[in-house]
Amino acid sequence: MLTCNVGYVVSTDSNIVACSQGAYVPAELPTCVASSIKCDLTNVMDYAVTVGGGSLVSGTTCDGQTEAEVGAQCQALCKENITAQGWIKCIDAFSEAGELRDYSYCIAKDSTVTTEVSTKIHGGISVELDLAPQTTFLSAAICAAVLGGSDCAFVTEVTQTPTSGGRRLLNLDEALRRLSNYYAESRRLAYEEKANTFCSDWADRATDTSLRYTTSSSCRTACDSDAQCIACNYLAGASEQYWLLIKSTCPEQSSTIDSYIAYKQADTTGTTSGTSGTTGTSGTTGTTGTTAATGTTGTTGTASTTGTTGTAGTTGTATGTTGSSTGSGVSYDVAYTIGIPSTSSVNAADVVGKAQLFGTPGSSTIADFTQSLQDNGITASNIVQTQAPVSTTNVVLKDADGNVLGANPTSAAPAPSPASDDSSNAGAIIGGVIGGIFGIVIIAGCIYYLMVMRKKAEA
Repeated sequence: MLTCNVGYVVSTDSNIVACSQGAYVPAELPTCVASSIKCDLTNVMDYAVTVGGGSLVSGTTCDGQTEAEVGAQCQALCKENITAQGWIKCIDAFSEAGELRDYSYCIAKDSTVTTEVSTKIHGGISVELDLAPQTTFLSAAICAAVLGGSDCAFVTEVTQTPTSGGRRLLNLDEALRRLSNYYAESRRLAYEEKANTFCSDWADRATDTSLRYTTSSSCRTACDSDAQCIACNYLAGASEQYWLLIKSTCPEQSSTIDSYIAYKQADTTGTTSGTSGTTGTSGTTGTTGTTAATGTTGTTGTASTTGTTGTAGTTGTATGTTGSSTGSGVSYDVAYTIGIPSTSSVNAADVVGKAQLFGTPGSSTIADFTQSLQDNGITASNIVQTQAPVSTTNVVLKDADGNVLGANPTSAAPAPSPASDDSSNAGAIIGGVIGGIFGIVIIAGCIYYLMVMRKKAEA
């Protein structure tokens, strides 16, 4: 991996070079060239993150600066004598301005979250989507395209920004295609998604495993055919990630992650058959001509007059009113970051190679990305690479079990109590209760004995 000094960028599309079958890939080796690209530091504090609750960030090492040269980095300033982990970096975004990427962390001293040095791969694409995507779906699509669907936790950050488009009326051919394709259009028109929301009683509902579905399309297809179904609830928790069929009123609760509820709407498909035309009246049959006399060549009979053709019936209206068939056709800029821990067996050069294929029309990377979104009911088109993958060295966050976390967690879970402590506490409580009962019995016996002895003495 080629690392350039501050103020310099690589001369090619990537700063990683691999060796394949005795040859360098890419064949043109990157070099460092001077650049005037700079990053705006107005929002640099957005990249300085507290992990573990509270507010531990007091500023950054770039405070007082308005911009930074490409390759420069900033670090969080932490309270409570905590040493910051990771750096905020200004990278070449292959445009007139650079972009701030990566995070610097102030991790609470009692947090179970740790860090590990990693290779970070930053890239970007532009894609046209017919539905507004959930970040979860985009992350899964990036994972499928670049990581082969494995180690998806390494996709530590995905952001999306709509850049153009809006809802457009489909032309007749497209409308007919969608109306005839249930999966592609009818289902989508019948649902309205409510983001960052879930049913607060999902745990009770999920005990019926038949209500769980692995994809959005399978849940909505089942919901369409179930008269009692009112919605599909996507659960995006760390241990619960599936779609739940909802058959009764859902008590909504706000979510800080990507959970959402897709409510089934009334059918908006238009009438498909027009009124049949009136059948025309049959024409009158002509009179048969007179036959000539036998022997003498008779005069040919007068030809019968052809009956008058009936008036054609009025043609019925062939096509009824089309329902409100609309697509979104919105272009999104999608930026992604992949963090590969130093202890992982995943090869960063292979990942960069797959990511670079976002710039090749018809590539396997684009096909895998498109298919993953299609599996979640979203059609992607016009995929263009806007930022070739760039690699940096930074850190990734890991939980107590060693699992890679997202790049910007809102909080870290407190450390769980050891099972042995729970057991010993329970034993102490039980012992105390039993001991107390015996103590009460002994005291009551003593009182009874003293009262009996007193009565005997008085007698």
